[in-house]
Amino acid sequence: ELLVDDGQVPQVDMGADATESGDAIRKAALDKVEREQAKAAAEKARKEDRQKKTEDWIRSMQDRLTQFAKGKPGDTLEFPSSLSSYQRMHVHDFAESLGLEHGSTDVGKS
Repeated sequence: ELLVDDGQVPQVDMGADATESGDAIRKAALDKVEREQAKAAAEKARKEDRQKKTEDWIRSMQDRLTQFAKGKPGDTLEFPSSLSSYQRMHVHDFAESLGLEHGSTDVGKS
């Protein structure tokens, strides 16, 4: 029986085995948190890298189309048929904004 009348929370000795077990559980929990944080940081870095590559590609395509628009009328500029639908959309949208005629042929063919 444990009687406490001084308002203090009683301390119970769980023994060395219980303390070691509790330490192991805390360490495992911290390790899991660290792994999850590392995984989230790596995913964020991959996402930022993909975003940068996309932005770089869009800038490059816009530069290419802008230079083409300054050329002589009647010239043709072709992009590879391997462009993704997302990339084709950007090409068409920017070509339209420059007043260029545009269309797609052989979409998705190797």
